[in-house]
Amino acid sequence: MISRAIQLSRTAAALRRQTSAVAPPLARPPAAPAASFPPGRQTQRPFGDSAGDGGGGKIGTSDLAKRVAMDRGITLTASREIIYSVVDCITEATASGETVSIAGFGKFEPVIQKANQNQTNPQDPKGPKLQIPEKRRVKFRPYKHLAGVVEGTEEHKRRSGKD
Repeated sequence: MISRAIQLSRTAAALRRQTSAVAPPLARPPAAPAASFPPGRQTQRPFGDSAGDGGGGKIGTSDLAKRVAMDRGITLTASREIIYSVVDCITEATASGETVSIAGFGKFEPVIQKANQNQTNPQDPKGPKLQIPEKRRVKFRPYKHLAGVVEGTEEHKRRSGKD
């Protein structure tokens, strides 16, 4: 039993040596900086393919926290706490019926979606009409500057004091 384990261990080690000699480990090339950053601002991003390089990827909370940490020179934990705090404030304000407006970005506005009394069931079009109750939703409306940057008609102007 022990000799079989030693034999498997030696085989695995031999395979590792062969694969490392045949092909070098794959390295991801650095992503090109996005057009919204000034030249020389960032040359490489520490996150995956979702780094906002125009490829249509997504940026999650951890990617955003990494960007904030790099930009402000703070720890990753502190940047996550800042992001969570901002999201919590927006959530609490819109839940209480307030509109949250962020200059140059957009506004989060609570709206009431009207009740729909005569909605047809798509699975049973000839059946009874559905009664859909009214719902509270949050609508985001981007401001002109953000819409222009996304469309490519305006250049992003950084508001922070760091360059």
